[in-house]
Amino acid sequence: PLELTQLSALRILGLPSNQFGGTIPPELGQMSTLIRVYLFDNQLIGTIPPELGQIVSLEILNVHHNQLMGTIPSDFEQLRGLKYFSVGGNQMSGTIPSFLAEFENLEYLILHSNQFTGTIPSGLHLLPSLQVLDLSKNMLTGDIPVGFQQLREYHLASNKFSGTIPEDIALMSNLELFDLSNNTISGTIPMAIFKMPQLSTL
Repeated sequence: PLELTQLSALRILGLPSNQFGGTIPPELGQMSTLIRVYLFDNQLIGTIPPELGQIVSLEILNVHHNQLMGTIPSDFEQLRGLKYFSVGGNQMSGTIPSFLAEFENLEYLILHSNQFTGTIPSGLHLLPSLQVLDLSKNMLTGDIPVGFQQLREYHLASNKFSGTIPEDIALMSNLELFDLSNNTISGTIPMAIFKMPQLSTL
């Protein structure tokens, strides 16, 4: 309800795992005190309002497992404080925005089970805090970027990635899970991958 916007001190909006329908009200963008928004596991439809990009204090935005469509709004470029961003399990499309590669606080980027196309943005591997990257079950193409220094989980299954597994994958010493299943990867598995100290799932 739009009356939510009258809660001028609200910092956490948590309405997950219900059967809420309808669209996400753009008026939420007026709630400048919000730092966490949890709307996952509902039946929300429509697009993600670009007005949410006005909540520059936002650290967590989780809208996974709804019926949302459209693209990630360009207005989200202002959300430089995001630590957790999940739109997984929707019907989102378009490309992964390049501005996400500038979100230095981002720890979790969850975009699985949508219809995203294109390549993984250059520079994403330079994010200093990124720990979990889940891009599985989309229509992404291109080579596999490596060089993520803090990444623990790298989910790329069920896309259209091609090429070979880069030798430099072994430099990702914190990697625990690396899932490349159901792509068109060729060549051989680099021997160095078997010496990765934390890797438990391949």
